[in-house]
Order: sequence, then C-alpha cells, then structure tokens
Amino acid sequence: LLDTLNVALSANPPDVILLHIGTNDITDLGMTPTGHATNTVQSTVDEIDQILTGIWNFDPAIKVVLSSIVPRTDDTAKDDSTTTLNAKIQALYLQRRNAGKNIFFAGHNEAFKCDPNWATNLLANPDLKHPNDTGYALMAEVYFNVLMNALTTTDITVTDNFERSILTDLWAADPEYAVQNGDLVNTATVGDWQYIALYKGITNPNVAKMRWSTTADAAGVEQSGLVLMMEACSPDADGYAITMRTTLDEVRLWTVTNGVLDAVVEKVNYTLPDPQPGQELKVVVTTDASGHHFDVFVDGLFYGQVSDAAKLRNGKYAGIILKANLNNDIEDFSLETGSDIVKPDPVVLTVTGTTPTTVTLQWNAPGDDGSVGTAATYDLRYSTSAITDANFAQAMQVSGEPNPDTAGTVQSATVGGLSPSTTYFFAMVTRDDAGNTSDLSNVPSATTASGNVFVENFDDGSLANWSTDPVYGVQNGELANTSTDPNVWPLAVLTARRNPSEISFTWGAGADASGIDKGGIALMLDQPGPTASGYLITRRTVKNELRLWEVVNGVIVDTPIQIATPTLAAPQAGDEFKIIPSSDANGNYFDVFVRGQFDSRLQDTQKLHGNGPDNYSGVMLAGNLNNNIDNFTLLLQAGPPSSLEIFSGNNQTGVVGQFLTQPLQVQ
Repeated sequence: LLDTLNVALSANPPDVILLHIGTNDITDLGMTPTGHATNTVQSTVDEIDQILTGIWNFDPAIKVVLSSIVPRTDDTAKDDSTTTLNAKIQALYLQRRNAGKNIFFAGHNEAFKCDPNWATNLLANPDLKHPNDTGYALMAEVYFNVLMNALTTTDITVTDNFERSILTDLWAADPEYAVQNGDLVNTATVGDWQYIALYKGITNPNVAKMRWSTTADAAGVEQSGLVLMMEACSPDADGYAITMRTTLDEVRLWTVTNGVLDAVVEKVNYTLPDPQPGQELKVVVTTDASGHHFDVFVDGLFYGQVSDAAKLRNGKYAGIILKANLNNDIEDFSLETGSDIVKPDPVVLTVTGTTPTTVTLQWNAPGDDGSVGTAATYDLRYSTSAITDANFAQAMQVSGEPNPDTAGTVQSATVGGLSPSTTYFFAMVTRDDAGNTSDLSNVPSATTASGNVFVENFDDGSLANWSTDPVYGVQNGELANTSTDPNVWPLAVLTARRNPSEISFTWGAGADASGIDKGGIALMLDQPGPTASGYLITRRTVKNELRLWEVVNGVIVDTPIQIATPTLAAPQAGDEFKIIPSSDANGNYFDVFVRGQFDSRLQDTQKLHGNGPDNYSGVMLAGNLNNNIDNFTLLLQAGPPSSLEIFSGNNQTGVVGQFLTQPLQVQ
C-alpha cells in the first residue's frame, strides 16, 4: 500500500479513507518482504504512520478512520501480537489527533471482544483470522457510527455526536435508549436509575466526557451521569457512576450493581455554580495504591475528587446513565485513553497450598506496561464454576490482595473463608495507574482439604479441655475472666486440639464495647498452657483498630506488631470474631472476619511464631469487664492419624475366650 499510495490517491482523490491494516503483517511476522525491513509489530505501526503522512501530504483535508484490527484465534502468539499492535495503533491515533490531524478511531477489536463468544460468533471457520458475515456486519456498524461522527463534526476529539437516526451496535445499551434530533435519549417513562449505555469501541479510558443537550433542564442534569470501570460489556454490569447532586451541591461517586445505581461510595461538596444544560461533564480516572480516584470537571473547571479506597470495581468499559422520564438528553460523548494505553500482561496463577478453608496462589507480578514497571492494583476472584471473561464480574471478589510489586517479583495471596472439600476456580485481572485492565489470567482450580469442626460451648461448666490461669471460669455457659483487675489479661489455651485452619468465638450475650475492646484470640501458641508464646489479635472498638500483638511467656508485649484499620462495624454481643491464619516465605498472615465478612488483614513479616510442628489456640480476656466468650470453634484439617495412643485398658490378663474386665480405649 505504501509503495502505490500516491498513484491511488491521484487516481481517486478521496474525502475519507478507512484504514484497517496490519493483519497480514502479523501473519508474516519475522519475514522480510522485498525492499522492506523484517516484519515486526513496530515496523508495522511505523509503516502505518508513513501511510498517514503520505495521505495528508497529498491533501490535509482528508479524513482518516484508523481501525484497531480484529482479533484472531488461529495462533495465540499472533493474537497476542495483534493486541500489542492495536495498542500502538491507538497510541498513533492519539498522537496524530492531538496534533490536529483529521483522524478518527474505529474500535473493531474492542467491539468484537465485547462479545464473550466472539471467536465462535464473529470469526470465519476454519480461517479463524477473518470475520464471518456476522463479524463483517458488526464492522460495518462500527464504521457507520464513526463515519457519521466524522462527517458531521467540527471537533475531532468527540467520540460520538449522535448525528444520525439510530444508536448502532457500537453501543451496548438498554433498549430504551435511542437517538433523536442528534441527542442520546432515554425514552423510558417508568423506572429509576437502571438505564445504561456503554460504548464498545474504546476500553480502559482514563477520561470520559458527556455534554448535556441544550434541551435538558436542571432536574435532568442532576439525574444523569457517567458510568466508569464497568466490569462487563453489558448495561447490566457492575461498575461506578459519577453524578452531580445539584440540589445539595455535591459530586457523588456511586457503585453500580447489576446495571442499577446502588450506593454512594463518597460525596464531596462543590462551591462553583451548578452545571447547566449545554455544559460538559468530564471525569479523569486514576488508580494508585490508595484507591481509585475520579477528578470531576464541568466545562474545564475542577469541581472535586471522589475516591474508592476499597477499589470495589475494576472494569474497562464506560458510558452513560440517564434516569427515566426526565429532560436529560446528551448531545455528545467522548472517551480518551491518554498517553498510556499499554495494559499490564495477564498473570499466570499457580496453586501452592490448600487447607479446609483456604487456597494459596502464587504468580509473578506483571508490569504497568506489559511486563515493564509496576502495576497499580489486582482484582482476584473465585467461584465454584469455571471463570471466563463473561462471568468474571459475577465471581466472588477476594479482599486483602497484595498491591502489585515490581514486574517479575513473585507474589502470593491466600484466599480464605472457603468450604472444606470443595473445588474452586480462581482468576485475576491487573490494572495500571492509567486505568488499563489486563486480559484475564489463566483459571486454575483447587479442592480444599476435608475438615473437622471442634466446638467448645462451655455448656457443661467444665474447662477440662483447657489449660488456664486460675482466674478463668465458666459463667452461664460462657468462658469468663473472673478477676476484678482490668489489667490482668491471662492466657486460656485449648489443649484438646491443635494446628487449626481457622479459629473463632462468639462474644457473650452481655458483652459490650469496653469489654470487646480488651479481649481477643490467641493463636500460633507454642505450648498448651498459660505461659505459652505466640500472637494475640484484638479489635479495639474505642479506637477503631485491629491490633496484632506478640505474646511472650503468657504476657502481651507492650508495642503491637501491627495496627490496621477495620473496614466493618465493630463486633457486638453475639457476633462471631474469626481469624484465618496463613504463612509463606515472606511472613505470617491473619485474615480477620467479623460476622462472617472479611474485615482486614494483619501480618508479621518476621514470622516470630508458628514455626514449630504444633500450634495451639485460645483467648486472652481482661478482668472485670463484660467480655465473656462462647462457642470457641476450630476448623481442623482432616487426615490420617499421626499416631495411635492407648489411654486405658492396656496390660490386662485373663482367660482365653473370656472378655477382659476393662475395654481397650485408644485415641
């Protein structure tokens, strides 16, 4: 094409040129065409750049629609190279657009991959690298949308100006959406915040913009917004929404769940004038170790930043949400990917260990750009059925994953709260600080070990299974510290079982905040007695802290090993407090659960305790407080016995054929 470009342009001077080129170069990677350099991804994008230069040297007014090339399944390595080439094509588009050139982007690859079954539904078989009729029809829809935009706009930065009669398949939208009089309109007359339209052609945007129509009104401006980080290419996906609550002068960040506005994550007040019809709402997205952040602008003026420290959503699609039956039409919509459009490489997960309630996974950290640099955040999920791109958002999200380390670093995570003897599947995506989301990892599976549950409910009034300081006793079916000294925190250790996979108790019926503040679970103890050494974990309700303490010879060391901020409301009387411990080469980890929900993770990177063959568990409760506990529970990994011990009936003699006087009892 480059060799004959000027001849073709002179013979048929065009107004618009569509460029979907690069598939053959990817097919011929490593080959050296006559008169050209060896084919590489970079040489391909360099030649596309030369073609663009040649086009505009001939006529600067020519409009060019540059496409990402469609995916393929004939060769995994070549599809990976296609992905790399498309990232460079999009970067080239942005570079040329920002230089003022008449260029527009057609996201064919992105539109194909919006369909979770694109390989079957959209590619020709057995070719597997060119579209079938359905795929070509989708390409035509993408081109139609972008061409109508290119032919009717004076602003090359606008992604869609809706200057046509139909919405087209470049949008994944609820059926109530339509294009009317050059605006995007929600035609629904009933319902609330459950109408979403997602743009398929650009993924992982770090900037989203929409302009309210001049026919909108104040109520419509307030009841509309942008959706971001949507986790599937569907209007029923999970994600975030940004709205302007003008009657309260607030910028609001919401979660979107199953395509419906759900809960406010954060809201901030603004002091500038309320947004008006005809103005532009813009959101700039960034991600770092402290959370997802959304800077909100109206007509270029900064209105505030809202954030989600928990990183509840981690998708790659964006679009618009309009409440029903209001004057909130949208005149135009834009997405930008910024200068960083290279997503992190997908990780390869490996299962390295299981217990009855945990599975430990390991991987090598990807980079910010492919395998270079440091990514921003992980999104690790699990399910009892196989995970795919299509159902990843519905899988259970893991809390407490580590932050990404430098590319190539070995990292791990222990997934807790699982059921014994159950098969689970695991998958992960990675996000960088520009909002780019990696492809899905591999999907390993693992079956948790079988387990036995031991429960001490204290109903018999006995502490026969325990070794305790004398101040401990049973009161009304609960374990209590009967001391009148609130500074006495002795150990009570369960001797009947050891090496648990998880430890829990419920706070007694009369427990209160002051008592719960001074009581906790002791674990990884080195002996079954009140002078043991190990760890203590407490939930400081007064200061809203989780604390990991070292215990030496039955006494708490003055300074905590770690203090963490809980994410849940403090436990109350009758609530379960549970710890799931785990270990790897880098430390001991303690996942804390309250009322069955993950609260936070504590860790000891020095691995001060838990290094022996046997670990015991128990409690430490301060005296003279309302902090009794009940239902002390251990989950123990099932397996063959390590030994068989005779504890009565041995060394008896008797007459052959007659019963012995005592039974032989073993454990």
